[in-house]
Amino acid sequence: MLPEEITKFSASTDEYILPFPQTLKEIEIWRKKGIACFGWELILKHPDGNIGHPGTVVGLDVEMAANETYDDFVERSSWD
Repeated sequence: MLPEEITKFSASTDEYILPFPQTLKEIEIWRKKGIACFGWELILKHPDGNIGHPGTVVGLDVEMAANETYDDFVERSSWD
């Protein structure tokens, strides 16, 4: 179950689907708590209210480098 302070912005109760400005705020909050962001996907809300990918999945995966500390990874994952 997702925390209420995030779900109030989310278009889903199963995963974080947030407006872009809120996404940036959440990533910064997680960074300050030492939580890495492993990736994101672009989700669109269509005029008819449906939510989904824009035809193909557009996103980013972030992986920890072999020589990277976890703290460095958290920092990099918040801006990569």
